[in-house]
Amino acid sequence: MSSGVDPADQATGWTSSRTVISVVRLAMRFQRIIPFLLIISCGDDNKDAEPTTSPTGITSVSQSDPMMPSTGDGPIGTTGTSGGETGGDPSASGNSTTPTSGGTTGAPVECTDPEGQGMNSPCTDASGCGCASGHCALVPGFGGWCGECTEDADCPDAGGCRLADPFSKLGSKCDPGLYLGSSCQTDNACHNAEAPLCAEIYELPGGFVVKGCSECLTDADCKGGFCFPNEYLPALGGYRKCGYPPVGTICDVGTEQCGDTDYCVAQVVVNDFKLGVCGNCATNADCIKKDPAFPVCVAGDWDAKDGFTPTRCHSM
Repeated sequence: MSSGVDPADQATGWTSSRTVISVVRLAMRFQRIIPFLLIISCGDDNKDAEPTTSPTGITSVSQSDPMMPSTGDGPIGTTGTSGGETGGDPSASGNSTTPTSGGTTGAPVECTDPEGQGMNSPCTDASGCGCASGHCALVPGFGGWCGECTEDADCPDAGGCRLADPFSKLGSKCDPGLYLGSSCQTDNACHNAEAPLCAEIYELPGGFVVKGCSECLTDADCKGGFCFPNEYLPALGGYRKCGYPPVGTICDVGTEQCGDTDYCVAQVVVNDFKLGVCGNCATNADCIKKDPAFPVCVAGDWDAKDGFTPTRCHSM
């Protein structure tokens, strides 16, 4: 029985159907190949990126977007330091410019004194930033005043730097080094043939040593007597010379400089500042031994006008 379809057309239809089926099958196969081609292509473009593993165990490749903010040092709004990420406190990011005390390189140092002060003005900053001269002469235990120098090197003609005077509140001055008792730090500042040596005279609270141009440093430099100290109080200066110190003169505590019948006793100058002074006694027993009629040893003292009053024996 005839289907009414032209055999030629029928053959053509079968061919078209077969072609469609082939195309469909080819498309299905190509669809399976596309993901592999994409992976290979993307793998070449992202060969420098590090693989990351998702919670499902599938490995994927990520590449940072240059338009997205990073977590290292970079554009404004980023946090953290190069190579790492921090959270919370921006001070931990390594990018903070807030100065910290003693910890920020290049941070301005504040002067603790008013700037441009004249000679003899009080000062506390050892840098001298508050003094027009650039020198704040500090005396431990007393204070500081603007002066001409803080060391011998600040003075012309190889002179010495005389300490500030805390009693008169005068700043330091340069000393030519021409006299017995001229201030010095080394022998180079002493230019008098009779006082060529820079000797230690006494010590202030805090270990600060007062020095002066002297004729001796130790007893060995003397042909007779002792190398004993002399003071210029209230100015912080003095010298050493050979001889025997009389009563009322300063001495080195613990020595026999005051002779067989007198004593080198530490006396208060002011606050914790003490100096040895030759006196008649150190205790009541010393007075009784000398004269029982004067059995009481009276303590000595000092004032800026009259100097030292030494210890002395007194009646009851």
